[in-house]
Amino acid sequence: MVGILPRLTGIGAPLGTPIIIQGFMIGGWKIALYQVVATVISYFMYLPFFKQADKEAASEEQENITGNAEELGV
Repeated sequence: MVGILPRLTGIGAPLGTPIIIQGFMIGGWKIALYQVVATVISYFMYLPFFKQADKEAASEEQENITGNAEELGV
């Protein structure tokens, strides 16, 4: 192994424990820092997909508003 992260203690955190607190419980500050870094990386990896989905939903909503206005004769 590389030795960057310490071995885990084997203690399981209770279900629902926030990730950073869970990291402190199962392996110390290095594991907690790793969880923060992994979460930030995941956020930026998924961000373009969320933006695209939001853009598509906004255009669909605009089409529905325009269609409903035309049906009502506004």
